[in-house]
Parts: sequence; C-alpha cells; structure tokens
Amino acid sequence: MSQCFAFRFEHRESRPALLISCTTTVVPDQIIKTIKADVENNLLPSAVYVLSTDSQRNTLLNLLNDTSLMSEFDSFVGDPAQKFIPIFFNPSGEFFFCRDESPVSLTLKNNILQAGMLRIFKTRQGLISSSPNFHFLKPSNDHCNAFIRASNLLVAGEEVAFLAISLLPLLEPQPNRIYVDTSSISYLVCKAVLMSGRYGGRVPLIESYESYTAVNQSFDFVEAPESLVLISATTSGGLASKILNGTTFPNSQVVTLFYSKLIGDQIGIYDVKDAIPAEVSSAKPEDCADCARGSRLIKIVGDQFLPETPTNAQLIIKKTDFTGKRAKFFEDFAAKGLLQWRKASDIRADSKEHFYVDVGLYLQAPTEEFSGEFEKAIKKYFSRDVGKVIALDDPGSTALMESLKSIVSNNENITWSRMADLVGDSLNDAASVVVVAGAITSGRKLLDASRRLRCIAKSSSILYLVGFSKVPSMDILDQLRKDLQLGGHTLIILRECPLPRIVAQIKTAWDAEEFHLSKFAGDQLSGETVELPAALTERVVALTGEAEGSNDLFLKTTSGDTLKLRNTFAFWSGLNIDNQQATQADVYWTIQSILHDLRAKPDENGLASIYHSTVISPACFDRYNDGVIQACLLRAATPTELNYSIDNDFSQKMTDVLISVIENHENDQGEAALEFLMALWIDRLQITKDHLRNVTCKFKSSQMPEDIRFLLDQIELKLQ
Repeated sequence: MSQCFAFRFEHRESRPALLISCTTTVVPDQIIKTIKADVENNLLPSAVYVLSTDSQRNTLLNLLNDTSLMSEFDSFVGDPAQKFIPIFFNPSGEFFFCRDESPVSLTLKNNILQAGMLRIFKTRQGLISSSPNFHFLKPSNDHCNAFIRASNLLVAGEEVAFLAISLLPLLEPQPNRIYVDTSSISYLVCKAVLMSGRYGGRVPLIESYESYTAVNQSFDFVEAPESLVLISATTSGGLASKILNGTTFPNSQVVTLFYSKLIGDQIGIYDVKDAIPAEVSSAKPEDCADCARGSRLIKIVGDQFLPETPTNAQLIIKKTDFTGKRAKFFEDFAAKGLLQWRKASDIRADSKEHFYVDVGLYLQAPTEEFSGEFEKAIKKYFSRDVGKVIALDDPGSTALMESLKSIVSNNENITWSRMADLVGDSLNDAASVVVVAGAITSGRKLLDASRRLRCIAKSSSILYLVGFSKVPSMDILDQLRKDLQLGGHTLIILRECPLPRIVAQIKTAWDAEEFHLSKFAGDQLSGETVELPAALTERVVALTGEAEGSNDLFLKTTSGDTLKLRNTFAFWSGLNIDNQQATQADVYWTIQSILHDLRAKPDENGLASIYHSTVISPACFDRYNDGVIQACLLRAATPTELNYSIDNDFSQKMTDVLISVIENHENDQGEAALEFLMALWIDRLQITKDHLRNVTCKFKSSQMPEDIRFLLDQIELKLQ
C-alpha cells in the first residue's frame, strides 16, 4: 500500500506543481519513487511540495540533507533548492514552509486542498450516476439522476488523512458531541480528531442522526455550543436548511463536507461542483422528467448503500409467458369486437379509456361458463333484504344491471337505478344495496359509492358486483377489496385481466407521435418548413381527431395497407380464436398483458429488476415478425425496455433488425418499417448515436418512399 498521496495542482507558473502528502511517515525512497512515477506520465512539474504534520517538520528538513534523494530529484525535476519545497500543517490546519516556518499563503493552501480533494473525488467515484433506465429517490424524497456518496472517498488512509486536514479548524473549539448524518464519515471525523491532538487520547461522542430521519422524526440533538453537526454531502443544501430551521444551532455548528450547492450563508468544506456534470439534476416527484419517461426509481437508504453495480440484460419473450389464465380470458374475449382502445366508457366521461372492454356487447352473448358463474354468485351473495340495485354511470354497468334484473326479476321490492339518479337523503337508513360496475380500472368509483352508502341502515349489507376488472395488480386489488368489504360487505369480480393503468397524465407513444407530427401540420406556426408526406398528414389528422378505431392504432405499411395478423399468432395457437377477425386492439391487449406480467417478475425471467436494466431482446422482433406484433411491442414497451443504447452489443443487434426491416419495407418482413422509424424519432426506441448514424447513412442515397425519407431525415437531424 502506498505511503503517499500525490496529485498535481495549479501553481503560480504555467505548469502545475506536484504535491506529495505523507501524514503518517516520511520515507525518502517512497517520495522519489512517487516523483519518478509522476514524471514518467506527465510533463515536469514546476515544483514538488512534500506535505506532512508539524511533528514531522524535522524529518522533512532532513530530506534536504539527503544527498542521494536530492541528486535523484535534480536529475528528474531540477534544482532542489528552487523546486523541492517541504511544508507542514499544524493542529489548526494552517500551512507553513519548513525552511523558515513562514506561513503558506491562503491562496496556495486552498489550491492544494481543493485539487487534492477533487483528485480523490474523481478517482474514487464520489458521484454515483444513474443510467437512462433508473434514477434515485433521495432521503429528502426528491428524485435525482446522480448523488454524492461520501463513503466512496474514504477508502485509503493517506487520502482520508489529507481530507481530514480541512476539518481541523472545526475542532479548535473542541466540540464534545459530533453528529454525523451517516456513520460512513465517522472514520474521517476520528482521523481529524486524532490529528488535531486536542482531546488527549480520548474521542468525543460521535453519533449518527441518519440524515433526514433527524428532521422527519425530531432527532434529540443537544443544542449546545459544544456540539457540531456534520452533513456528509449535498447537491442542494436542503438538509442543512431543515436542521438550521428546526434547531437553535448557528450556521457555524452545521457544516456540510462535500457540496455542489449551498443555500445562503451555509458552511461547506469541499466544493465539488467542478466535478459534477451540468446534466445532474434534482426535482420534486411530480416534476421528475425521468419518471415521466418510465425510468425506474432506486431508493437511497441508510448509509446510501447500493447493493450492486447495475448490469444490463436482454429478455426473450416466450410463449410460456402467456399464462393459462390469460389464454382463457382471451379465448373468451378476443376477436369479437369486445377489446377496444382509446374509447370513452360514457359520453359524459372526461377522458378516454386506453383499454376499453365492451361489457354490453359481451353480455348479449356471454359464454355458458360466465352465465353460470354469474347466476351462482347472485344466488350466494344477493341478500334477501336488498332494497336498491345501483349501477355506476356508464353503459357497461347498466347492461350488467339489466342482466342481474333478469335473474332476480321476481323481486318486486327492489328499486333499480343509476348512481347519477340518486338524490338527497334517498339512501338514509336504506335496506341492503347492490352496486353494479361493468368494468373497473382502479376501483375509484366504487370507493366513491361506498362513501355515499355510509348512511344506510347499520344492519344492511352492500354487495359490490363487478363484471370485469383491469386493476393492475393483486396487491392493489386486495387493498380495494379490504376497503370495500370493511364492515362486513362483499366484493365479487366475475372476470379479471390485470393491465397497466394509463391515465391522462401519462404520455403514451401516441401522444409523442402526435406531438412530433403536429409540428409539421396545420398552419405551420411552429416554424417548420418541411412538408409532411400525405400518409403522415392523414395520420396526424386521425390522431388530433382522437382516433379510437380498433384498427387505427398503428401506422400503415408504406403501400398504405393496415397492419393485421397473418394466419398464425404464437400466443393464440391452440385457442379457439379466429385470427382473421382479430383487430389491432386485440393484439395490443395481448402484448400489453404479457409485458405487464413480465414486469411483475423480479428474476432473470422478467422485466422487474430494480438495479439492473433489462431490455426486450432484439431477437423478439425476428421471432414475432408480423408487423402488427412488432408495432404492439414498440408501443406497449416502455422507453427503458427498448433502450438498446445502454450496451453496444444490444444496440448493434437492434441496428441489424432496423436495417433489415427498412430494406424489406415493400414486403411482409418490413411492413412495420414506419413504426420502427417513428419509435426512433420519438425516442421510444434508442440505439447508440454511432449506430443511429449508420442507419441514416445507409439509406441516405437510396430510393425510398417519401414517408420513410421524411422520418429518416428527422432522425438524422437529432444527430446534429
């Protein structure tokens, strides 16, 4: 292990100087070895400074009388009388020249300390950065794409001793309580305490307040002049501000070690902003751009420990990923016009449902199995004292209520109504109630209904009857069930198909497509002078007109044909489904359900890994080469699941797929060419810039349809 810490720093002359820090022992052989290694890799230093403690001053002076050392120094650097400069620091952290004990200027001292700290920060990777596929949740609850991890910097003894010099002035008042936000910096504090020589062999109390836990749970600081509060690192100054505002400590007793930004007159020791890239950012959760594009969130906890370095993997989607339960559902519902896209559940709805199931149409000809389960559930759970049956305010709920009416039609004491028809105190002390929902996505409307029904008689019960659930996960559904069944009530769900919940605030591939195309359409207020090809003009008109047709999901082929399934679809093989009757929406529902299930799998067979980036393997686009299936993958996957730029090999494989598809745009193998190019343009699909440049250059001089040429030109502009 090296007994020295060496680095270059800006000096008064044009060339940097070299500083060698030897706080433990001063060994001539080690010093000359360090100088030789530095000179072999760099230009000659303007001077060489050797730094140690005041107790080593005489040892430093003896170096000047070491004939062998001075001779070697002269041969490597130059005249030692001018260029060999021993200096020392005292317990207060002040620097002095050994030869005459005159003080080192504050400018020179600060240059040395700053340069050495930055060398350690960069070498030891003090900044932990995210990848495009994940970002961090800080203890402050802000989201960031990088954070300072102080513990990374405290791994080498001489480096820690060098950093400890800057803490010595803080110890002059001899604080007897030192609070640290993470125990990982206790080593640095102890080192500074020992170097100060102010405690006579004892160590002050060093206690961790666990970062933001102190302000969130009222940590019991001893707010006295003898206390010192240290913060390991910050990029915002937020924790120091909260501690200062929540205690009586003055600024001088709340000190941040590593910082890139402070607030007001806060005190910091090591300014690392020169080592922080400009793109490092921090934002409130609601303003987080990384969350908006689907980046996963990694929580920073405890001592800011990340279990392992993130790695990258590819996932091949297999037929077995389409579970038996999913197969049963799609056999009942697919290719019958039931599964639709981007459709409002009711004309009064303020937004459209991304995944819409036509419950009314299904109930016109339900399967025998469904009808049997429906009737059995009613016989088992429909209370004899039901006085009201209330349907939610949409056609599907009304249709399910009508089906229910046909089963219990002999009961003339029941009032049948919709939720919107209820007035005033009509529910006060009411008998048992049945609430009917054709389909639910989150259960919010059922929870609203439960609040309105709190006034019914205490002895009455509520049956929540749901025909179809799209609630994303069992955890969410279990919580909904607990909330609704509180008080002895019952929730019955006849059919389930968990799907991602896509609300208005989530920007889908269609939103991005419309945004990009709209710049070139209409009255050209955007300033764009390029004319949009006819096919893409037609597309933007459909999007801005809020297209909702079950075959309007995707761009057409370059010959103007609608993408559709061929004779076989691997995930439906063996099922009683007529592929020829399938719509794009049917296929999209299928692919979304598969990806949704894969996102719930945390192992190597799924997409749910937190610390690793897993992308959909480019081989999937060869395996499932129907254009409509490829388009579904491109639209259903998140940008992180299609971000092949994270690995050069992944990117090359995806580039090969892209080139093959574009080359074959006139036949079946390339029927989704426009979908692939659109995904590249709107950043749903990403490859490295070099590979993207290869794609655009390959077809630069080729004769291509105007819509392909337009998209290639727009992609090329991104590279400028």
